[in-house]
Amino acid sequence: TLTSGGSSWLTHPNHPDLSTKLVVERNPSKERPIDRALFTVIGRRHPVPVTGGVRYAAGYTLDAFTETHAERDNMLSLLDDGSPLLMRTPADYGFDPQTWLSIGTVVETNVTGSVLEWSRRWPLPCTEVDAPSLLDAPAVP
Repeated sequence: TLTSGGSSWLTHPNHPDLSTKLVVERNPSKERPIDRALFTVIGRRHPVPVTGGVRYAAGYTLDAFTETHAERDNMLSLLDDGSPLLMRTPADYGFDPQTWLSIGTVVETNVTGSVLEWSRRWPLPCTEVDAPSLLDAPAVP
């Protein structure tokens, strides 16, 4: 097990060379959905709940940042194939020290709006997932 060195990192399982230091603005609110239905019963004031039995993994949006053109290009490469990514963080950051994430639609926002500025904000919609298995790995050409 490697330590995070006081920083957060995103690592691609098949391309560790694309590992990116993750600058996160704040600890996000986490949503843990559950399948449920409420049934109204004649003669009862309150509905009867029926659930799927277990909540799903946490989902949240990480607001990440890059500052240079090279960091931007690396972030795009890291996110390109949609593979689950390993996020490593210091334990006191409010995450498990090693969390696998599936990242949804990627939006790249210029921080200042200037065409000459390379700072970018990346609101990354994440869902915590299980670590990929060897069967999930893409075939090597």
